[in-house]
Amino acid sequence: MKTYAPALVKEIKRTPGLKGLIVSARQDVAYYYAENAEENICAMWIEACQFGKTVAYPCMLKVKEDIMIYRSKAAANSFEKDSNKKMMTAWAVFMKPADFGSFTLSRMSDDDFAAKLKTYTPNV
Repeated sequence: MKTYAPALVKEIKRTPGLKGLIVSARQDVAYYYAENAEENICAMWIEACQFGKTVAYPCMLKVKEDIMIYRSKAAANSFEKDSNKKMMTAWAVFMKPADFGSFTLSRMSDDDFAAKLKTYTPNV
């Protein structure tokens, strides 16, 4: 299963050189929260470079009252694996780069991002 999606903001540029082609440096990562109040959708994701291309790593998607969280330990648990698949499918539907203009966007620090994500995952 793919763990990334097309970048939405595309502010991140890769670090020059061979290392920058393979992995993102810490300064080459951005944390985002976006909300579409009209549609009752909010999302959290990380954008970074992967093999020279900027991609989004979805972390949380809330559509109306349905909160979907991407779990990185999905390989160990089939329920979480199915939940991740559901989230990535919903992300492709609700978080299209072409339709992103209707969202209010906030760029966050990594600490603020982690704290906000925790409010959606209190039992994790």
